Amino acid sequence: MNNIVIVRYGELSLKSPGVRNFFERTLVNNLKAMLEQQAVSYNEVIRDRGRIFIESDDPAAAEVCSNVFGVVSTSFARKSIQI
Repeated sequence: MNNIVIVRYGELSLKSPGVRNFFERTLVNNLKAMLEQQAVSYNEVIRDRGRIFIESDDPAAAEVCSNVFGVVSTSFARKSIQI
């Protein structure tokens, strides 16, 4: 899979590390639940540096994720291949 969805969230990044970790995990669970409910295929959901990345070749993944509470914006992008 070379395509990903970049998920951005707002105020969670201002929280203390423990609280932010809890809310990010909750947001990831909500994203997975929404993707499964809408039958959108995805490979993996990754939390990294204040963003959430979803590996999916389905362009509908960005649209579906944008409807999850707490998500500010989403972008469908292509992963660069590192050698």
